[in-house]
Amino acid sequence: MKRIITLILTATLLASCAPTVAQQAGRPVMEVSPATESPENRERRLVLSDTRTDIAVVITALYQKLVLPGESTDGVVFFDTEPAITEPLPEKGFGLADVLLEEDYAPGPDPLVRRISGVLRLRDSLGREDYRAYAAEYLAKDEGVLVLSSAMEPVYSRYDRIRFFFVEKDRLPSLSYLESAGHKELLPLVAKNAASPEAIRDGRGLKELYLFVFDMTRSPEDSRLVLHSDGSIVDAAIKYSKSINDRGWRFIMLEGAFRLGEGADYHFYLTEHNAPGRVIARMPASLR
Repeated sequence: MKRIITLILTATLLASCAPTVAQQAGRPVMEVSPATESPENRERRLVLSDTRTDIAVVITALYQKLVLPGESTDGVVFFDTEPAITEPLPEKGFGLADVLLEEDYAPGPDPLVRRISGVLRLRDSLGREDYRAYAAEYLAKDEGVLVLSSAMEPVYSRYDRIRFFFVEKDRLPSLSYLESAGHKELLPLVAKNAASPEAIRDGRGLKELYLFVFDMTRSPEDSRLVLHSDGSIVDAAIKYSKSINDRGWRFIMLEGAFRLGEGADYHFYLTEHNAPGRVIARMPASLR
């Protein structure tokens, strides 16, 4: 078993059919699924146009309350009290991409009183995602729906989606510029200039590159990513590294020499600084 080497020590939804920044750039993306099975697979996905009307209108009204706080909903859904939203959206531009339903039942003897809960997946044009758990208890009648109580809160660490990009150094601005750029600014720039896995795979020996790792799902603002390798110094020699949390959007930037592609027999591992035992994602240096 090779010794684990830490590369980073410590440092500081539009509609789902909208093209992501990687699709717009027209370049292959090294996207790594979570290292463990997501609970998402055990939840029921809804198509609002095909689901029961009372569920569809309540979920739509909750989404509107999240993205347009303070504005009234349409004349079909009424709120007895405003939803308890523990954390508002940090920025605009996120549309409802997916609805997951976990509970749908009558909590008491009245069949017109229903309780639902689940998760909303919000997505922006860059492909970034913000997940929100929702719960509502409501009274459904022919003349409309009265929401008796409701709440929404962020969901973290359940739907991690990680993207790795290798970029030749002469294709990006100076390091001083990169250090000051945020997640939203840096992601399209890096995706546009990233080398394809095929181009990197043909290389021999160590190659000077930037390595960027973006978490495409929003996380707590006090969490940071940590990148490790089970290779040796002849596989990856790091000159500079930084782990950044930009209002919940996490990414890592490294400058160094990497042995990649054919014959690269080691892996990169991604964890969190406060949960080092949980591997979020792993990627082989062979890029396969």
